[in-house]
Amino acid sequence: MELTLPLPAQLERIFLQMNTIIRLSSVTKKICQALSGAFLMLFLLIHAGINLFILPVVPNHEEIYRMGVVFMTTNPLIKVIEIVLLLTFAIHILMGILLSIENRLARPVGYKKRNYAEQNSSSRYMMHTGIVLLLFLFLHFCHFYFVKLGFVEPYGNATSSEDFYAMVNYTFSNPVYDIVYMIAMIAIFFHLDHGFQSAFQSLGLNHPTYNKVIGIVGHIDAAIVSLIFFAIPAYYLFFVH
Repeated sequence: MELTLPLPAQLERIFLQMNTIIRLSSVTKKICQALSGAFLMLFLLIHAGINLFILPVVPNHEEIYRMGVVFMTTNPLIKVIEIVLLLTFAIHILMGILLSIENRLARPVGYKKRNYAEQNSSSRYMMHTGIVLLLFLFLHFCHFYFVKLGFVEPYGNATSSEDFYAMVNYTFSNPVYDIVYMIAMIAIFFHLDHGFQSAFQSLGLNHPTYNKVIGIVGHIDAAIVSLIFFAIPAYYLFFVH
């Protein structure tokens, strides 16, 4: 996707310096972004499955959610995976920025007429949705992950830094946060929808025979993850407040 705004000279210099240090080809960057994206999509699916029990989907949903949180915060293996996850986030974001700037530098003058028929809306706005999700990720970390690390004190009626259920109830009691969260989940749908198919393409796994199947699976995965996350603030906004 091309950046539509002129690239500031300062940003160009930063990119050139980073590119000199990293020394990766465009193909390698795309592969790194695809692999990191695939790992993050798997994480989001698991994360959505745990968060589903914030909702009253079963009578003992709160107990199941608390058990999931305890496992995710105390298991030694999860702590290792957590470090890998943070590094994966960093790699995915960095590669996305470098590739977007690289594309812009390669074509500093935008096409007068783009062929939008060859691009769906998810593809055209990957950078935009990525920025929205990056901002939301920081907000999400401030409310939850930084509490776990001890950077932020537990709030609401939380009895400890692992009492995420109490913090979830308190956080989602704010209608503004609910709306911001839902907007971010719309962005994540479009980001995942294109990212799923793009990952296969970057890894050379796309083929005319099963591209349609990949597309369908990608739509389903994006819909499941985004709908589960979207349903949580929607539930608090429309049924709890």
